[in-house]
Amino acid sequence: MTAGAVKVSTTPIFSIIPRDQTNKDFQLLLRVEAPPAADLKRRVPIDLVAVVDVSGSMRDPAEASWENKLSPPRLDVLKKAMKFIIRKLDDGDRLSIVAFNDRPVKEFSTGLLDISGDGRSIAGKMVDRLEAHGGTALMPGLEAAVKILDGRPGESGHRVGFIVLLTDGADRSGFRWSREAIHGGLSSKYPVHTFGLGAEHDPEPLLYIAQESRGTYSFVDDENLDKITGALAVCLAGLKTVAAVDTRVSLKATELSGARIERIDSGGYESRVACDGASGEVVVGVLYAGEVKSFVVHLHLPAAAQSLEECCRHKQQRLLAVGCSYAGDTTPGDVRGVFVERPEDEEEETLLPSPIVLQHMVRFELLELVESEVILEKKKKKTTAAAKRLQSKWEEFRRARQFWSGVDLDGVEEEVNAMVSSLRRGLAYVCSWVSSHQMQRATVMGSPDNVAAAKFMTPAMATMLEEAQKLPPPAANVDQQPGGCDDDLQRMIGQRLEMWSKVRREVPLMYHPSSEDGDHRHGQAVVHASNQRRCDGHRDQAQGK
Repeated sequence: MTAGAVKVSTTPIFSIIPRDQTNKDFQLLLRVEAPPAADLKRRVPIDLVAVVDVSGSMRDPAEASWENKLSPPRLDVLKKAMKFIIRKLDDGDRLSIVAFNDRPVKEFSTGLLDISGDGRSIAGKMVDRLEAHGGTALMPGLEAAVKILDGRPGESGHRVGFIVLLTDGADRSGFRWSREAIHGGLSSKYPVHTFGLGAEHDPEPLLYIAQESRGTYSFVDDENLDKITGALAVCLAGLKTVAAVDTRVSLKATELSGARIERIDSGGYESRVACDGASGEVVVGVLYAGEVKSFVVHLHLPAAAQSLEECCRHKQQRLLAVGCSYAGDTTPGDVRGVFVERPEDEEEETLLPSPIVLQHMVRFELLELVESEVILEKKKKKTTAAAKRLQSKWEEFRRARQFWSGVDLDGVEEEVNAMVSSLRRGLAYVCSWVSSHQMQRATVMGSPDNVAAAKFMTPAMATMLEEAQKLPPPAANVDQQPGGCDDDLQRMIGQRLEMWSKVRREVPLMYHPSSEDGDHRHGQAVVHASNQRRCDGHRDQAQGK
């Protein structure tokens, strides 16, 4: 799969530990690094299922302001983004489109299409056909996507399956979203990368879906809906540069050292530790070219035996053996030892902890704080309380670590302040930040110009994002030039439809007509009212009023 192997390295928090000292929480930084794209022997083909929202709200203008009457509908902006994906997929890749509203819309959906054949043109034509109507239910569309990937024949095993989900609305199906509710319903073997479009989408279900499947959650706000192509470009660039699949890192404590693995800080990646602490594992899964994943291993380290027979002549003690494996790796597993010096006498000078280990400890602790305290508090509909709680917790967090040498707490504080400010507008920004730091991958927070943790951007992501940003904006929504009577009528109808769509989303209905009947009646009412006003205006002019 790769010419350059996946590399594993470790950094202990202290390189020297006095022989008679016991450390109940000895931290070790574990880094997993994928080879760069230039070193890949061959490209890994992918099967991508795009789950696309075609509910009625996708007819709303992409530009939030009513004054911009030429703004294209959200669906048109999404069509443009989908066509970018279709163009950028390589021969050997396959694409399936699953359109959904209240349920999967079969007439606007496809099976897996071979991009190398007629699939590219067929997919493009299907995108052109997409129409918006109905409500929003996320789970049926996701289940259809999983079924497509599960139904692949055995010879498709060399392709990696991914799902992207794009929606602009909140789920109206009545499904109670939580990680526990969807556990088992979504398989982690198919990462789902979710994208929320505009202020009306609900970020929590999209974050849960991403977390359960080891995907990511990004969003674009109302002012940047026309930039959804850029957000997708960041994601697609990673999917197109898979360097390793089913990556696993194994840890085994050296028996003579007495070291015991207590826990592993792994964010959104699954980690396991044996009951006796003798071994552990981190399941990384898919690695993109150029990616680096960092984890913190916590050890219980007893005082060393006086004989130190297990140490080398330089009085080094071996604590762990670390190995890495991934699908298609034909080379023998490279097992590395983790060593520290165990001198008999304590050094005269004070030993300083490794700044890079401390920095990653801060990151994992802050991630836990934000997810457990802020998101849970916000779920109770206490937005102000969540913001105040985060600010208070951070100040307490910083005071406790103010003397940690070499740790960039100022940079972390800037991120915290941005999250505190964003909570006044909702949870999307914080959810995207959490997703990025859990998976150590770039996510888009409101605009492709604002990427969470830019350090997670790979060169391929930066290149494809730049290409997407050079594309012309979507075409205007009307054929005529502004200024005529027909244009005024179009503007009036558009404003009334947008107002009705907003009311429909924010005010509960006394009854629930079918989506098609409701759309038909509302459309008739708007057109009738607009025509009536237009006729009254002509009548007034004729009477000299």
